[in-house]
Amino acid sequence: MIKVKLEYNPYKVETIVKWDDKPLSPGSLLDKISTKRLQEWIEEFPKAIAEEINTTDYSLYFHGTDLDFDDVEYAYNHSNDYKNIQLTQIKSDKTEDNKIHEITNLFDEIKKGPLESLKSAELKKAFEDALSNRFEASVVATMSSGKSTLINSLLGQLLMPAKQEACTAIVTKIIDDSRETSLFDAKMVDKNGQVVKKILNVTDKELIDWNDDSTANDIELTGNIPFVVSNNTKLVLVDTPGPNNSRNEDHSKKTYISLGRSAKTLIIYILNATQLSTNDDQALLRRIGDSMKSGGKKSRDRFIFVVNKLDNFKPGKDDIEGSLGRVKSYLEDMGIIDPNIFGTSAQNALELRTIMKEKVFEELDEENDDEYELKGKIRRSINNKELHFEKYSPLIPSHQRIIQSRLKKAREEKNRKEEALIHSGIPSVEEAINLYVNKYAIPQKIKTLVDTFNGTIERENQIALLEQSLLTGKETSLKLAKQKEIIESRIAKKSEKESFIKNTGISLIIPIKKTIKTEIDKVSKELDDLSTFEKDKMYSKKEAEEKYMEYIKIITAIKDKIEINVAELLTESIKQTVEELLGHYKKITAELFDGQNSENKLEINPIVLSGATEMSTSFDVNDFIVKENVVVGTKTVSIGKWYNPFSWFKEKEENITEEQQFMKATDFMMLFAPARAALVEYEKEVFLQSGKNQQNLNIYFQKEFEKFDKKILENLENLEAILLDKGNIDQNIKETSEKIIWINKIKNQMDDILAI
Repeated sequence: MIKVKLEYNPYKVETIVKWDDKPLSPGSLLDKISTKRLQEWIEEFPKAIAEEINTTDYSLYFHGTDLDFDDVEYAYNHSNDYKNIQLTQIKSDKTEDNKIHEITNLFDEIKKGPLESLKSAELKKAFEDALSNRFEASVVATMSSGKSTLINSLLGQLLMPAKQEACTAIVTKIIDDSRETSLFDAKMVDKNGQVVKKILNVTDKELIDWNDDSTANDIELTGNIPFVVSNNTKLVLVDTPGPNNSRNEDHSKKTYISLGRSAKTLIIYILNATQLSTNDDQALLRRIGDSMKSGGKKSRDRFIFVVNKLDNFKPGKDDIEGSLGRVKSYLEDMGIIDPNIFGTSAQNALELRTIMKEKVFEELDEENDDEYELKGKIRRSINNKELHFEKYSPLIPSHQRIIQSRLKKAREEKNRKEEALIHSGIPSVEEAINLYVNKYAIPQKIKTLVDTFNGTIERENQIALLEQSLLTGKETSLKLAKQKEIIESRIAKKSEKESFIKNTGISLIIPIKKTIKTEIDKVSKELDDLSTFEKDKMYSKKEAEEKYMEYIKIITAIKDKIEINVAELLTESIKQTVEELLGHYKKITAELFDGQNSENKLEINPIVLSGATEMSTSFDVNDFIVKENVVVGTKTVSIGKWYNPFSWFKEKEENITEEQQFMKATDFMMLFAPARAALVEYEKEVFLQSGKNQQNLNIYFQKEFEKFDKKILENLENLEAILLDKGNIDQNIKETSEKIIWINKIKNQMDDILAI
């Protein structure tokens, strides 16, 4: 039997695959997965490795973290042909508990070291930004799903407005900190990003008032989120308005964007167990289904579906397990395959954490209506196994064991409050959130922190080794002079780089235009379908007004969808262009040192020497997206917007209803003419924008490539200067040796911290 070894380091995003101690050949499976996170490819791995080694008779040894091994097991257990493959985990004695703290200490040591390039304000800011980066989990729901109740149950207190008339109308960010009290501080932020009000120890009544305040755009709450167990990252729960309840158009757009495939946000999507299949749900869920089509298990893990209000079902009469199965089928109809579904009663959990905050079951007062009712709920949830919602959760075995351990302890201690809380399903949701943070957010944060300074260390190491080679060698000065001369002549020939930049832009613009046109054609078809009426149909004034509001809602959703989809396509095209251009630069820069006589060649990594490896930490795609106003007809609109249906519908409707009590279907059809005209203009402007984005990229990369080339030459000139400093040869050798020793010590410390 062949022995396959799979080693994956989530902190470096590095993968090593060997079979019978032999590495995979070039151009193999490894090329496709080496720079991607395990969860993006692990489900394809069982079949792919079998094809690579040409047999299914193999055993797999996995060296990596426990959480990643859970996903390896999942991939094999859910594959049809590879379930019987023997899996073994090579256990590691390393933990991630202190990695971020250790990296922070290492960075402090680096700043005190001998290298000036590692003391720059830019590098320090990049590290601090990465260290303070927050991880967001957006809570999304349509009306009457119990969203505020669920958030309150997670917070363990009545804080978010939960009454029907106080539905969320603005975005509220709940930021976790390490305070020991349960009190939260609040800030109200206006549309310009300015803090206009502050309250220490805010109450739910004050938040209801803020929710109705027209100056409020966002609210920020800061306090202790009780279930968060990691100190390595700062969790932010984002309470988003429902699609029909946002008073700010940008808020509903942000919700739609957060559901996209390029977003990193964890989504907690709440469904009402008693009211599935609303139109609002379907629009959002289809968006999620599209997002989950790529990215493998990672994209599925990002969405937690909470079926709330399951306690409204009656044991013995309603089939709860069957109901959850129907939810799964409903989600699959929306394109969501293998969803993570958690059944809950947020109301029960909230009451257990508030009414019983300082009490045990026996202390509940039956003369108090709330406590009497809660006592009955506790008995009901404990005595009816169908209401043990934790048993329906899809938690991985290691985290399911955590829940079962809590349940066992509660039963042994006769702690009915804790037992009923676990049965509410809310602790399982909390465990799922913590799992996602530990599996994705923390490893990504560790990698980002290291990336801020690792490229600079590699460049300094390359230069120091060259210095040592030049200072201690006999003929290296001659080699350096010849190599510098060849490099200068090749760098002077810019035509190849400029030609590639131009051609890459053209080759990528053509398909992106086709994709955008396809999206716009879809919208045009939706408008056609929407504007098809019975020819002689007449609507009363009331019917016309209702239909008007219905179309406003539909057109607004279509408008938001096309704007967001086009923006995502433009962003993806820029990212693709960047990858193509940077890859090409690395290729032709490496060729600067090829074709030289090996006797005259120094061991130089030109990519490291140029600083190109440090680019990824400072590059921002948004810098290349053109934002400007354009004239469409007689009206100036933002290039980022397509259309405002409110204006033309309202104007037409007023004219019609003033003159007649009935409205013809043909009049409704006429209302769509301005929308179609605007769509044609929008398509033209989007194509124009994509061209301008590409021009910005071309100019930027021409400058960046020149900067990289210049840095190579500067480093070589500095090396020449060291050689010419004959009077300080011994001192230079000593300083260079000390520098290399220091760099190696830092690299060894870093390798030890990042080890699995």
